[in-house]
Amino acid sequence: MWNDNREFDSMIYLLYCALNDASPDASRLEGIDGGKFAALCKQQQLSALVYMAAEKLDAAVFGEKGAERLRADALQAIRVNVLFEMERMQVFGVLQRENIPYMPLKGCVLKQYYPEAKRREMGDVDVLIDAENAERIRELMISLGYACEDFGETHHDEYLKEPFYTFEMHRSLSHHFGDTWDHYYENIREKLLPSGDGSCELRFTDEDFYLYLFIHGYRHYQTAGIGVKFLTDIFCYLRAVKLDEAYLEQELTKLGVKDEERFFRNLAFKVFSPERSQEVLTAQENGAMEVLLMAGAYGSDESAVKLRLNQMSEDGGAQNKMQYIGSRLTHLPPVYTYRYPRLYRCVLTRPIVYGIRLWDGVTKKRGKISAELQTFDKMDSQ
Repeated sequence: MWNDNREFDSMIYLLYCALNDASPDASRLEGIDGGKFAALCKQQQLSALVYMAAEKLDAAVFGEKGAERLRADALQAIRVNVLFEMERMQVFGVLQRENIPYMPLKGCVLKQYYPEAKRREMGDVDVLIDAENAERIRELMISLGYACEDFGETHHDEYLKEPFYTFEMHRSLSHHFGDTWDHYYENIREKLLPSGDGSCELRFTDEDFYLYLFIHGYRHYQTAGIGVKFLTDIFCYLRAVKLDEAYLEQELTKLGVKDEERFFRNLAFKVFSPERSQEVLTAQENGAMEVLLMAGAYGSDESAVKLRLNQMSEDGGAQNKMQYIGSRLTHLPPVYTYRYPRLYRCVLTRPIVYGIRLWDGVTKKRGKISAELQTFDKMDSQ
């Protein structure tokens, strides 16, 4: 059980305190390993938020080294957030100057709903752009010192600059899985609204922002797992924003995730809401917490392998290592349908795309495959 993990259980408790401005009880953290606790918070990208409550406790609770590590990680995360915000303002200012429409996504919007914006950690800034502006944006980002190695290779272009700045410019919110969610987001621009301040910035309605927040996080949860920040995002946003529940239910039904959204909404409020904190979690909810524990911030090899094995087992496959290898090598990530749309659309030429995927797996992805197989062996021996 996840709450048998003292460090994880203590992290959840301190998150509860931080989100509700409650003074933590040191006795709730007895027996934790401070070093492991700090490492877990960093892995989940929650050091800054956890420290908001942890700094109210005597450092002895975490041990000298554990306390120092947690403090250092939290202060570094806050520093990164502040610098990222300054960089974001510069990049958005350039887009505004060039009259290029853009829409901020995910973390850089969500942070305003946290007790302190600087406490909501993020690894990058996600922005929706029009594909027709991608070339001009590349020129502008390069002029700001950014590099983009795989321009046009997927639905988003990733721009990197030292020491840690990352911007993902999304040409589309469709991930090219060809599923209901992709079709839903193909024409999402029709729903976007002006920011209202005369700038080129666009925005979702509150309901559509939440829908994308949930769909993006739930896709992570399904494929490689996702961390506890998925729950804190849901909790902070829904606590702060009054949504049109009728519209939300209608759209969630279209997306086929009405029950799934209700499940994670209930879980988030059971874990973090003072009014519901005494409610006992169901077996299914405890299972979800286990995934959140092992997934890190955005998934892990272990959670990815376990989730794939579960799905493959349901489909009647992946009973042994060779079956797992075969299923992984023949799996077609959406990047291939994006790169080779004409080949993929034609039934006669589609095998060529699978052949390219197989070749890439053998020649370029051997390290990743090796890591997965080591995880497979580790799980198999347990």
